[in-house]
Amino acid sequence: MREKLKMLTQRKWSINFRKRLEKLNEVIRGWINYFSSSSMKAKMERIDAHLRTRLRTIVWKMWKVPPRDNGDYKS
Repeated sequence: MREKLKMLTQRKWSINFRKRLEKLNEVIRGWINYFSSSSMKAKMERIDAHLRTRLRTIVWKMWKVPPRDNGDYKS
């Protein structure tokens, strides 16, 4: 699970931020549906905190790079 999130939140992966969030939503929803019968609240809270940190670093990196004309950094 953690490896999949790490792959989707790599800073060097140049993909539109919205598309990255859509892909993360797909993966997370799939996990929640698969593990819905078990109690995962504490585990998902830790994953959520980890994801927020990784996404924050991506946004900070995007701020350092000037936007391109093709609209890659538009939200």
